[in-house]
Amino acid sequence: MRAAADVDSGVEIRPDSRILDDLGIDSIGVVELITTIEDELGVSIPDSALVYKNMVVAGDLKEQILGAVAGEDGSR
Repeated sequence: MRAAADVDSGVEIRPDSRILDDLGIDSIGVVELITTIEDELGVSIPDSALVYKNMVVAGDLKEQILGAVAGEDGSR
């Protein structure tokens, strides 16, 4: 497995791309990715969002990010 920063730039990321399987990002890479997103966007994504069942595919991650940006998690 690899960290998010190591994902090949030629990989097509679709809403149904499985983060761990299709993109090959390991669990530490997912945490690093979330931390980077939070830092860059100035949002907080709840720890519960990091549970595998809550973020199986890239589209799920996108929804978590959009919810955080919209302040739906109550942390904004």
